[in-house]
Amino acid sequence: MRPVTLITGASAGIGWALAHVFAEHGHALVLVARREKRLKALADAIAAKGHGTPACLPVDLEQADAVERIRDGLAKLDAEPAIVVNNAGFGLVGLASELDHDEQLGMIDLNVRALTESFARLRR
Repeated sequence: MRPVTLITGASAGIGWALAHVFAEHGHALVLVARREKRLKALADAIAAKGHGTPACLPVDLEQADAVERIRDGLAKLDAEPAIVVNNAGFGLVGLASELDHDEQLGMIDLNVRALTESFARLRR
């Protein structure tokens, strides 16, 4: 298995920027986010700078099978994460009593469960 740097939430913002930084330092990348077109655009931008083309795994980490899909994708790539940058997540602003309950649970699920589950299960 070849070592890779896996970046979640890579399709925008900090994840997008970190992907460029890691690529500039010679890391083989696996990019994960729910927006496939944005992942492909990022991979193309990195390749256009003369770096290797990152692998893209379009996975929504809020989905119950997300970790299995990432693990399966890594297996198909014969890759194992040496570095994981867990950048996926979101926040809500306002009083908890006034925010949408399902959105709050989705935020907790993504920001806590997905991270915890990924560390526990990615290497199994």
